[in-house]
Amino acid sequence: MERSKLWTLDGLLEARAASAALFEELGLEGFLFEIEPRVDTDDVVVLLEWVRGGPEGTWTSTRVVVDGEQLLRSRADGATRELLLQQLRARVKGAEREGAPSRDVHA
Repeated sequence: MERSKLWTLDGLLEARAASAALFEELGLEGFLFEIEPRVDTDDVVVLLEWVRGGPEGTWTSTRVVVDGEQLLRSRADGATRELLLQQLRARVKGAEREGAPSRDVHA
């Protein structure tokens, strides 16, 4: 993937769709997220907020740095998708234990 693809509307839309698919597969009750491409690498920063504890629960948030190429590849490659899911699942559980927003963490 050329780095510039993440700076195009199509590239960002693909990254958003890939992220949404991963978060849905994680089984989060409700979530909001944003994708920000990094200037210096092919990475993207995923800003994720989700509800835990049901409708009356609390919102928890985290920031995860993800390789943009892996994120896009996860749509069609099951092994890549599973790797990202494992990393994201661990990050979500860690953020829930911390109970507060966290710094950037590479997935």
